[in-house]
Amino acid sequence: MRKTVFLKLTIGLAGLFVFLACISLPAIFESQRWLMNPDYAHIKSHLYIGLYSTLVPFYIALYRTGKLLQCIERQDAFSETAANSLNTIKNCAYAI
Repeated sequence: MRKTVFLKLTIGLAGLFVFLACISLPAIFESQRWLMNPDYAHIKSHLYIGLYSTLVPFYIALYRTGKLLQCIERQDAFSETAANSLNTIKNCAYAI
C-alpha cells in the first residue's frame, strides 16, 4: 500500500491541476486582445471545444489508472482487469 500512495496522490493532484486550469483558462482567453476582435470570434468557440473535449478521456484515463493501482496493491497486476485498464488508458491517450 505504501508504494502506491505517492502515485495516487500524484494522480489526484494532476486531476486537480487540470480542473483548475480549465476553469481559469477561459478568463485568460477573454483578456487577450486578439480574441476581443470580432474577426476572431469564431476561434474562441473552437478553443473551448478543443479544450473541454479532451477532458473526458483525460479523466477516464485517470480513473482507470487508479483502478490499475488498486490491482497492483492487491498483487493482481497481471489480471484481466489490469489489462483492460491498460487498454482503456491507451485508447484515452489516442483520443486526447
